[in-house]
Amino acid sequence: MREYRGKRVDNDEFVYGSLVNNLWVNTKDGVRVAEIISLDPDYDGDCWEDVISDCVVEVDSKSVGQFIGICDKNGDRLFEKDRVLFQGKEYEVKYFEDFAMYGLVGKSAYRPYNENEPMGSGGSSTSYKPYILNKYYQKRIEIVK
Repeated sequence: MREYRGKRVDNDEFVYGSLVNNLWVNTKDGVRVAEIISLDPDYDGDCWEDVISDCVVEVDSKSVGQFIGICDKNGDRLFEKDRVLFQGKEYEVKYFEDFAMYGLVGKSAYRPYNENEPMGSGGSSTSYKPYILNKYYQKRIEIVK
């Protein structure tokens, strides 16, 4: 099961669980579509919710990120959109669909900034090697708190 994290819209605290997209929610102001994280692993998301409950919470869609499967050097789990320190500089963890991998995005002294391309090594486009976030980097990156 994939695990997601997002900030609750009602109190800005992170919650962790399964992502349920485009769930119709009845509110006092009417019906609307909401981004939801279910804290209940058995929740199927295939129903109308009258209220957001303790096990199904609405989150800010801009804050949602998936657990990438590794931890930082302190053992903290890494999620998309985390800010991390790597080689003394701050980067953001991002999924790159063109490369089918998680990587780091940020400013580099060697390449122009491009939010759609992961940080990597190599000077030309033919020798460019993106930094794939794997266990090798687990001991070299740290989440910025």
